Amino acid sequence: MLAALVSAKAMLKAILPNWADRVLDVDLVSKLSFYTGHLATFVLGYYLGNLKKRIPNWLLMTGAGLILAVIATGTYVLTVRSGEYNATFQGQNAGFEVLLAALIFLLFKQNGNRPSKILNRVPLVPLSLSIYLMHVTLLKMMYAAGFAVNSLRDALLGTAVNLVVCFFTMKTVATIKPLCYLATGMSYAAACRSCNWVYTYRWVKDWLNRKRSVSRSEPTPTGSHE
Repeated sequence: MLAALVSAKAMLKAILPNWADRVLDVDLVSKLSFYTGHLATFVLGYYLGNLKKRIPNWLLMTGAGLILAVIATGTYVLTVRSGEYNATFQGQNAGFEVLLAALIFLLFKQNGNRPSKILNRVPLVPLSLSIYLMHVTLLKMMYAAGFAVNSLRDALLGTAVNLVVCFFTMKTVATIKPLCYLATGMSYAAACRSCNWVYTYRWVKDWLNRKRSVSRSEPTPTGSHE
């Protein structure tokens, strides 16, 4: 209920005039703000992760398509009106992105909730939460340094830079034992098995050993006799 209230308030604030902010300023909702998002999104994530009821795929896909259309249309209209790129509809504080993410999550959960050996080997996955928590702070630093989004190219470039910096920062922090749990929420031993530089070193070492073993096991070609 709280997550639904937060999303509804955010959506209305994105659409209604500025004077309506006072009407929508619910004290409980405002006090639970977290960066540019809201703590209720974590509650929503936990709820969706444990949801047993199955929702028809066509309904999820239709809802996601409609929300995506609203986000695209809203972004276009606000950008044209202001004369510069406006991402109001794309942020968590607008609510639409949260709903879109929830629908896509449920779609994948219901149809692809199987452990992937390939996906589990990608260090980005275990670090996803810490990267998510860091990326807003890094964005603020980028904006303070003069970075601005004025085109699709700027948005893609900013996203790529943000992801790379967050990934390598969290990967490095996860290698420092006293900081690993505080920054990533996982134990140092778990990080060594999945994502930090110790994991990468072991993976590369194991890969090189396998290559050497294969080379040694291959039969040596003999010369031909006339």
